[in-house]
Amino acid sequence: MRLLSVCFATLLSLPVLSQEFAAESKRLEETLSGMARVDQKHPDFLHANLDYAQMLARASDENCLERVPKAETLLDTVRNSQAAELVLGTSAARIPFTGYLIEMARFRCEVDPARRKTALLEAQKLARAAVEGYRAGFHYDAMAVMQYNVAQATRELGDEAAAIRELEAALELDRTFGLYDDAADNYKILREWRGQTTSDAEVAEFQKGVVPASAALTFAWKPFTATANATFDLGGFEGGLAKHTILKLPITATLRTDGDGFRLDTQPGKPVVQVEAADSVDGKVEKSMLTMLARILGSQAPAQLDKAGNLKGVDEAELVSKALERAIDNSVVGVLPASDDRMAGVKASVDAVLKPMATVGVLNARTRENYILDTGIWIGSTLKHGAWMEMKQVLSMNGTPNGFVEQRVRVVLARWLPCAKGRPPRSCVELVFDARPLPEAIEAIAKKMGDEGQGRLDYAGETRRRLVVDPATLMVYETQTLRMGYVALTKNKQRAVKIGTDRTQVTYQYSK
Repeated sequence: MRLLSVCFATLLSLPVLSQEFAAESKRLEETLSGMARVDQKHPDFLHANLDYAQMLARASDENCLERVPKAETLLDTVRNSQAAELVLGTSAARIPFTGYLIEMARFRCEVDPARRKTALLEAQKLARAAVEGYRAGFHYDAMAVMQYNVAQATRELGDEAAAIRELEAALELDRTFGLYDDAADNYKILREWRGQTTSDAEVAEFQKGVVPASAALTFAWKPFTATANATFDLGGFEGGLAKHTILKLPITATLRTDGDGFRLDTQPGKPVVQVEAADSVDGKVEKSMLTMLARILGSQAPAQLDKAGNLKGVDEAELVSKALERAIDNSVVGVLPASDDRMAGVKASVDAVLKPMATVGVLNARTRENYILDTGIWIGSTLKHGAWMEMKQVLSMNGTPNGFVEQRVRVVLARWLPCAKGRPPRSCVELVFDARPLPEAIEAIAKKMGDEGQGRLDYAGETRRRLVVDPATLMVYETQTLRMGYVALTKNKQRAVKIGTDRTQVTYQYSK
C-alpha cells in the first residue's frame, strides 16, 4: 500500500476525527513545549514540528483559516533552523513533503482560481523536491509515492500528456525498486488516464511481468588489488551555524591468500582537505587535524578471513594504532615552533580529539564493522526484491569517538544495476541498510553514565547506507553511508551538545 498517498482527492486530507485531532494536538504541543525548553536543535523537537504541521495540513478542511497558517509557522521553524539539515539526517526530505501537504491544503481551501493555481504549482514543485530528497536518502518507497503525487498535481493543472509521462515514471520506479502493490495500482490508474478500462484479468497479466525476484549472495573472492576513492562530507554545528568539511582519500586494498584463508590489507593514501580555515595558528591546527582525521578514517587493521569469507580475526591492530599515534604526534610539527608556549595546549587538544579514534579497541571494532557491513552479514543470504528483513547488530554509536551500541537493522534488496560503467545492466544489486539504536540500549548506557556521575545523556542517532555489490561474488563496487548523531550531556546544570553528520561515499576499481 502507498506510504504517503493513495488517492489524490482524499489522501492529502486524511480524515482526522475531532477527538483524535484534539488528543494528538495536545500531545504534540506538550512535546514541543517541553523540548523547546531543553534544546530546539533536538531531533525530537524538529520532527514534532513537522508531525504537527502535517497533521494540521491533512485536517485543514475543517478549519482552513486557522490550521494552514499554523502549519506554515511550524514548517518555518524547521526551515529556519540551522541545525535541521544535520539532525534530521536522512529524513530531510520531510521538509519539502510537509510543504507539499500545506500547499495542497491551501489549494483545497482557496476559492480564488488564481490562488488555487499558485498553490498547486508550488505543491508540484515541492513534490519534485521531495522526490529528489528521498532519492538522496535512499528512501525509494517514499520517492516513488512522491513521484505519483507529482503526476497527480500535473494532471490537476490540466496537462494530461505530461501527467501521463509523470505517472509512467512513477510506475517505472515501482518496477525498479520492487514496489509491486503500488505498481498494480499505478498500472490501473495509468490506463484510466488514457481512457482505458482495466479488468482483473488484465491486472493479473500485468502482475505476471513484475513478479518479485530474489538474489542469492555468494562469497567468491579471489586475490585482488583494489583502488578505492573515499569522500567524507563531515557536518557539524559551530557558532550557531552548520559547517561542512570535505575530505578526500585514496585507499588501496589488497587481498592475498594466507594459509587456508585470506588476508585483507588496506593502506590510506594522501588526504585532500577542503575546508575554510584562517591562515592562523588555529586555522593551521584545524587543517592538520582534518588531514590526520582523514587518515584515521581510512585506516583499518588487516582482516583475517577463512575460505568461506567468515571473519576469523583482526591482525596487527597494535602496530597500526602505534603508527597512527606517531602520526598524530607529528601532525602538529611545523604548526608552531617547539619552544612556543602554546604548543603544549595545541598538542593536548589534538590528542584529545584524535587519539581516542586510533586505539587498538577502536581499530578492531572499525575493521570488524566495515567488513561485516560490506560483506560478512550477506554471505549465504537470499534477499527478495522490495522485501525488508530485520536483524540486530552492535554498531558504531554515531557522534562518539569510540562508542558502540546494539541497533535495530533493516535491509532491503532495492534494485539491480550495473556494477560499473560498461558492465551488464543487472550485474550488481543495491542493498539499502537502515540502523537505529535500540531505546533500551541507549537507556542502559545513560543509566550507567548517570550512576558513575558522568551526567545525564541525551542521544539520538541513525545510519542509512546503500551498498552496490556483485551477488555472485560479494565484491563491493560502491558504498554510500549517511550518519547522524546528536549527543548531549548535562552535568551540574551545564548542557554540552554535539551535533554531527557525515556522508561518506567510496567507489572501488579492481585489478588482479
